[in-house]
Amino acid sequence: MPRVDANAVATALRRRRRLDRLGPDPVCFFCGYSNPVALMGRSRTLLQEDHVYGRERDSESTIVLCRNCHAEITEDRMREGIPMRRECDPKRLIGSMLRARSTYLEKEAETMRRLARLLFRDDDG
Repeated sequence: MPRVDANAVATALRRRRRLDRLGPDPVCFFCGYSNPVALMGRSRTLLQEDHVYGRERDSESTIVLCRNCHAEITEDRMREGIPMRRECDPKRLIGSMLRARSTYLEKEAETMRRLARLLFRDDDG
């Protein structure tokens, strides 16, 4: 038996806000997860916006990632020692942005390799 929505209007508003923020047909760029309605602890969505260069450096350049991929790429940036704070020195700002972008590009390359392997596996079948 389907569960009853205690507040269908509030549910619809939450969904609309998610779709407004993430865009139509949101999907994790890296792993393909695509359910913007799924919730995980404390009402946080599984799909999130990742600030490719860091929110403090460029709040506009974002991609949609699932929470797991977002956590992985953030951890990669922290391991690289990329500061997440605002940079005042233009040279440090550009350097930090380039380093942040490189972690994203490495993750993207891993994804492309995985997808290519999947395609070739289909040819072998």
